[in-house]
Amino acid sequence: MDVGGLSQCLIGIAQGKATDDILDKYDEVRRKIWHEVINPVSSSNFVRVSSDPDVVADTDELIVMSKKAWEDPTVLEQQHAFAYVLCHDFSQYFNVQPPSEQPVTGDRTPSKSRVEAMPML
Repeated sequence: MDVGGLSQCLIGIAQGKATDDILDKYDEVRRKIWHEVINPVSSSNFVRVSSDPDVVADTDELIVMSKKAWEDPTVLEQQHAFAYVLCHDFSQYFNVQPPSEQPVTGDRTPSKSRVEAMPML
């Protein structure tokens, strides 16, 4: 999800739809998701794999819910939906109107001003 969001930001910059300020927004959003979702889940997974499997199989909330998902499609759907918590649409922060399209001529080389405006990636 990190790469998808970052590529969306970089594409927005390269296409002139966003300024490099969008990278600050990317950092803010991804850190928030890390603190609120990824780190707690990772920490729980560490405890899970470090515990007695026989005890965890019957007491760990995630494992119990995963067992239910095998039998109940609604629970399985809820588990799949959780992955979308990690996603974020960065195009909502595009803040620059795209340049007007110039008619295509025989020369398809970008103008000097367009090349100079492209960020170095």
